[in-house]
Amino acid sequence: MLWIGIHLPELGLEIFKQRFPETPNKPAVLAFNNQISIIDQRAHEHGIQVGSSLATAHSLTANLIHFNRDEDAEKQRLKQLAGIVYRYTPMVSISPPDGLLLEVMGSLKLFGGLNKLHKRLFHLFQQLDHRTQFGFAHTPLAALVLAKSNTKTDLPDHPNKLVIQNIVERSLRNVSLVHTEIGPAIIERLANMGLFNLGVLLSLPSHEIGKRFGTDLLTYLDKLTGKTADPRQSEKPDERFQSSLHLLQPVLDKETLLFPMQRLTRELQGWLRARQLGVTRLQWEFQPLSGKSLTLPVNFAASRSNAKSILGISRLALEITALPTEVLTVVLRSTMTESLSNNPTTRYDLFRNPTSQATSTPIDLIDKIRARLGRQALQAIRAIEDHRPEHAWSPNPPADPLRTSRFPKTTFVPSLITQGRRPLWLLEPPEPVNASHFAFLVGPERIEAGWWEQDIARDYFVGRNRSGAYCWLFVEEKG
Repeated sequence: MLWIGIHLPELGLEIFKQRFPETPNKPAVLAFNNQISIIDQRAHEHGIQVGSSLATAHSLTANLIHFNRDEDAEKQRLKQLAGIVYRYTPMVSISPPDGLLLEVMGSLKLFGGLNKLHKRLFHLFQQLDHRTQFGFAHTPLAALVLAKSNTKTDLPDHPNKLVIQNIVERSLRNVSLVHTEIGPAIIERLANMGLFNLGVLLSLPSHEIGKRFGTDLLTYLDKLTGKTADPRQSEKPDERFQSSLHLLQPVLDKETLLFPMQRLTRELQGWLRARQLGVTRLQWEFQPLSGKSLTLPVNFAASRSNAKSILGISRLALEITALPTEVLTVVLRSTMTESLSNNPTTRYDLFRNPTSQATSTPIDLIDKIRARLGRQALQAIRAIEDHRPEHAWSPNPPADPLRTSRFPKTTFVPSLITQGRRPLWLLEPPEPVNASHFAFLVGPERIEAGWWEQDIARDYFVGRNRSGAYCWLFVEEKG
């Protein structure tokens, strides 16, 4: 097995920073029991250190932003991220408070080897505004330890079991014990004995370790090295996407609101691609501090999985919508999805992965007009199996033209339509005319139908009036 351990060293802090309408340009820290547990780069530049008190941190800079740790939010975020990376392997496990584990041996050929897969994962988390450190090993614990210590392991693109084990064992030798899951009290006892890294600890006789420190430490080391199995529970992505951002500051204008909307559409993109889906209908919800929430549905003529295009159409719909005075929570839900394999506009590579493609202008135009002017502003015409001209069509929501041309529906279309003898529109109601003003070219064509609701018996003609215009005329039989 080949495990990728993903360590998110600033996860607890990043959760709160993403709740700002815009990324704050101030030093920020995360506190737990009034002690600093995570700092960002700006806080580091001001001399703030992990482990110092919150009071000390505030004394170093007046612009400091601090947050109190939210363990439930961290676990929830890990589950969301697990659903997004599910596209790379079905074996994804979370390791609270800040770790993910992916078993990828069976995915290496599909994604072009370990290095390319690593780059894909790094770019994905960068898009989601998360800093990451990676570790690669034959056991999940070793992958996490190498990720936390940021130790580089030069594995080939397609390593075998023996190569992985030998390289990982060498990489673990110089890793400090502080990066392991060994308890602080035992680490302190080991330090008093002059033991600071895993290499020295692993070289000691196992029976002596068990006698001095108990079986828990021995079991941990056996799982770390692979002597004992370490099964992990796999996470499965949710059947429907729903994510929200509870902002720390109220949003008063639509332009600022685009920042949290952008973050949510990136999450939606990851979830869709993990499940090979496209969204055809979604729903935004904007919740104020008090009062009624605003629900904004967005529909697409063809399924979409690209965050930029989803946000672009959502933005147009937002422009014609009146928002609550202050928005504090933004929620995004996917209400209708479909498999990308059902979308004829989607192109695929050899392994049925959706590939980049040029924007489909007709689809974008349909979605933009409907988002800007409303759903009823643009309609298509659908033929109905009815001989009566005024009942032979109905307005219909516009659909993807490529989809309808590839998957046509069987509808009744009179032969005269295909011959160009039917008019493009009908006058409603029909207007009486003087027959002497027309030259009759085709006809009569008898149409009798509608006995079940509006029975008609008419003779239809194609005629040309004095100005040269062609018209469709009829004489109705009097009952």
